[in-house]
Amino acid sequence: MYTHRMAKEVDYKNIMDLIRVNMFEMQLEIGIEWNDDNVEKFFRSKTIFVFEKNKEFIGFYAIDVKDNKVFIYSFQLVSKFQNLMAGFHLFKILISEAIKNDKEIILCKVFNNNPAKDIYIRLGFKIVEEKDNLFTLKLDINNDLPVKIFERLTVSTHNNKALV
Repeated sequence: MYTHRMAKEVDYKNIMDLIRVNMFEMQLEIGIEWNDDNVEKFFRSKTIFVFEKNKEFIGFYAIDVKDNKVFIYSFQLVSKFQNLMAGFHLFKILISEAIKNDKEIILCKVFNNNPAKDIYIRLGFKIVEEKDNLFTLKLDINNDLPVKIFERLTVSTHNNKALV
């Protein structure tokens, strides 16, 4: 069973290791320098939720919430859980929590060389800007959410306060 919870201090090693594994090469490829300290400082300033399957760390998402919007800074999975529908199930958790907390818009930025961009688009996100190797994507929950995909949204139990 997939669950999510607020990140704890003991989670940050797994989080930072996963960010490095998933993002380091991608950033260098588009000419963005990597600095471990700056990356960690940036992510520690965000609200982070850890994904687990049977209490095993499988990923995380980092967000900010303002008004009726959720901004996803990062949504990452350990490689052995990628392409196995785990991300879809975890994304459903995020969407369910957003709906439950009266959020209407979900925004994110994705590097133009990140294959996740295509996944976001299949989930209903629209490209609203392309600038400096980044796509800004937007999902209007009330209008863009593919009903077929999300018709049975359910929220998994989690150990801390609501996502948003």
